[in-house]
Amino acid sequence: MTKKINISLKWGYDLNAREIEQMSNIIHYYDPGLPLDHLYKTHILKHNPLFVIAFLGNKIVSFQSHTIYYSSSPFFKKPTPIILGGTAYQTKEASQKGLANQMGNIFLSYCFGSFWFLKNLVFIADTVNPKSLRGIEAIFKGAYPNIHENTPDNIADFANKMMKRFYGNQIEISNNLVMDNAHEYFEKTDITQFWDSMYATKEKKYQSFYLNEGVITKENNRYFIGSKSIVTITYYSPKKMLKHFFNETFNLKVNKALNSQKAVWHERIPANSI
Repeated sequence: MTKKINISLKWGYDLNAREIEQMSNIIHYYDPGLPLDHLYKTHILKHNPLFVIAFLGNKIVSFQSHTIYYSSSPFFKKPTPIILGGTAYQTKEASQKGLANQMGNIFLSYCFGSFWFLKNLVFIADTVNPKSLRGIEAIFKGAYPNIHENTPDNIADFANKMMKRFYGNQIEISNNLVMDNAHEYFEKTDITQFWDSMYATKEKKYQSFYLNEGVITKENNRYFIGSKSIVTITYYSPKKMLKHFFNETFNLKVNKALNSQKAVWHERIPANSI
């Protein structure tokens, strides 16, 4: 019988030594270029984030950590919750479809209540994975950086402000939201064995963006990550989602009407005239 995945919430300071060790080992397995104490020193000690942890029995198979700030932003004039994603990993054993989204919903419900979807929220995180940017764009109907055009100055300034608040003044962020010096790396991490399953996207434009920006490097047909990452920023609002829903519904109806009209038009053309 397959074991059920259970999800729990814990503040960083409440984690026990075994939980910290398990999560640190997962990080180090996928990214050995980071020190073993990266989770504790970079995230728990500095920010005491809220962790969402997925267990399979007593074994951790996935986890996320988030810190909430309140600030004005390029998206909302009034102070709004800014959810800063600290770290997120998922092992091969976490095979449950949609697990990451489920964990995110549990976090939002815990922090903002069952009707969190009626609030305005800003999300910001840094990632070395093209699939993450693609996924965030799909979920939130758009995100920065937009790989087709330059990031507006006010978005880049906001990213710089928030990431310095989280990681410190030593970081550097380019106009394309490439961040450097946030994490201490001993060496580059070879991700070749995980490339196809965890990094490569069907739309190659995403991985091309990461490669062009030097966040991922390719040497002798092997792929590496290091100290650089992409800062991704997006926002959620009921108004934005309703607008997207109505646009999608309208476009669907228009396309159906056009396709129906084309079918009628083709039926009226004698076969021997084509």
